[in-house]
Amino acid sequence: NTSSGSYVIGTFGFYRQFELDATKAYKISAWAKSAGTDAFDLIFLCDTVIDETMQEMSSVKVSGTTYGQHVGYISVPTTGTYYIGIRTRDYGATVCAYIDDIRIEETICIPPTGVSVSNIADHSAVVTYSAKAGNIVEMAFGTTEENMFDSIFTVASSPYTLSNLDQHQTYYFAMRSIVGTDTSDWTTAASFMTLCEPIHVNQLPMSDDFESEPAGQQLTGCYTTQVNSSYNYIIATVEQEYANHTTGGSKGLCSASASGSRSSIQWEADLYRQFDLEAGKNYTFSMWSKVYDNNYTDYSYDLTFVYGTDFGFDTAMTKCNTTRVTGFDWKQYKGYISVPATGTYYVGVQAYNNGSYYYFYAD
Repeated sequence: NTSSGSYVIGTFGFYRQFELDATKAYKISAWAKSAGTDAFDLIFLCDTVIDETMQEMSSVKVSGTTYGQHVGYISVPTTGTYYIGIRTRDYGATVCAYIDDIRIEETICIPPTGVSVSNIADHSAVVTYSAKAGNIVEMAFGTTEENMFDSIFTVASSPYTLSNLDQHQTYYFAMRSIVGTDTSDWTTAASFMTLCEPIHVNQLPMSDDFESEPAGQQLTGCYTTQVNSSYNYIIATVEQEYANHTTGGSKGLCSASASGSRSSIQWEADLYRQFDLEAGKNYTFSMWSKVYDNNYTDYSYDLTFVYGTDFGFDTAMTKCNTTRVTGFDWKQYKGYISVPATGTYYVGVQAYNNGSYYYFYAD
């Protein structure tokens, strides 16, 4: 295969015809490698026709010059004649795909397919999947990809609700099918992060001086927009070297780059928490801030108080009021919030400077 870029039948593919039984499952495997550093997708397909619309049963990314065995699974909706085949798809570079020892065999059970996670909340999430009738489905579940196999349990049906989870925690999981004494392979490990537990209106007033936060880490219970490819967005982390506004000694909050160091990245920084707020009530959001102490550059920035059912600069959050942060001394800034309907909202601040470097301070 020396063509590049496009996903068409001409990229690279070959097929055989099989009479397949809808009551059975099939396993296809192949050994593959790349001729160099460029990677490609090895795609297993099954359909009644050969064209670019053939149904993908599974795919795997192949890279490196050492052969590895790759496996896919096939089941068909009705008994009949099908083309089973392999196709490659590259990543825009010219690649040479080596494929050997292709094997197709009947198998008693195949891993669950269509695995997805939805309805992620602070202490729960819903996993959806498809499995053949009569298969027992098991899940490995944990807080790391390494320890998830320490906890393996049976999943009753799809959708399945994972409950009693910790808030703002990343979880990893994989699934497999069991029929009698036969066990399928595990699905590829997937992950999700639970949300932070909302702070209820009855818990107000609520304040955070960041004194209990570990230096150099993202704030517990808070959300920020992740750094993107052009580094416009800044993750907020606690910086020990910056004084707070009252004692002149301990911790404050400063924006940081993806590496966790002090940032000279310009443009945008943000910070939010979740709250359960009631319509008909008014809320005051205040914070202390200042600009970077440098006499030769204007490090001032706009500070906007916002709320919404989702968060981010590219999200339609309601802007309450904007003020310009100027000066090297700490000052208190306030925003005023009232929500149209009782519910859970992200409440926070967005800092912006249209051209000059700046540091985002908060306390």
